[in-house]
Amino acid sequence: MTKKREPDSSKSRADLLIEEALKAVEAKEEESAPEDEQDLASIGRVDLQKYVDREAYMRLAADFENFRKRASKERIEAEKVGKERAVRSVLEILDNFDRALSQVQGESSPFVDGVRMIFSQLEAWLKAEGFERIASVGEVFDPHLHEAVSQVSRSDLSNGVVVQELRRGYRTGDRLLRPAGVVVNRNQEEGE
Repeated sequence: MTKKREPDSSKSRADLLIEEALKAVEAKEEESAPEDEQDLASIGRVDLQKYVDREAYMRLAADFENFRKRASKERIEAEKVGKERAVRSVLEILDNFDRALSQVQGESSPFVDGVRMIFSQLEAWLKAEGFERIASVGEVFDPHLHEAVSQVSRSDLSNGVVVQELRRGYRTGDRLLRPAGVVVNRNQEEGE
């Protein structure tokens, strides 16, 4: 009774296939007549080489396709990261325009109108690039979207409601670009 050998786990699938094919060729060689021995061996080796070449080509093609897909995903991700880095810098400028406009009280001059137009152009550009502002005032505090900068106590509002937005927050798709800096209502409960 012959024992079946367990395949060596250190050998690749291609190596195992080659071994099996060589064994099959050797078995054919033993069965053939002595005058055909040389011809069968050469035919078997040629077929085996074609099979191995085809397997190697298929693996190489699959590896290349996987590489191409991975490189494409990495390129898209790198573009997103670069875009987000640039937009973060612009957000600081937008914050300064917002602060300047918050100091204007009822004045209407060509200078103030020009600053408002620049501010609205920046906001329109952000929206066109896929960056949206996070709603804050009147919303329930969400630690995934808001950053609590301070607290106030107002009895007319429930606990955890955002009272004021100190810095605008932005996101793109499902990614948070910058959390909104907010003031949160916190009522002192009895026994606290």
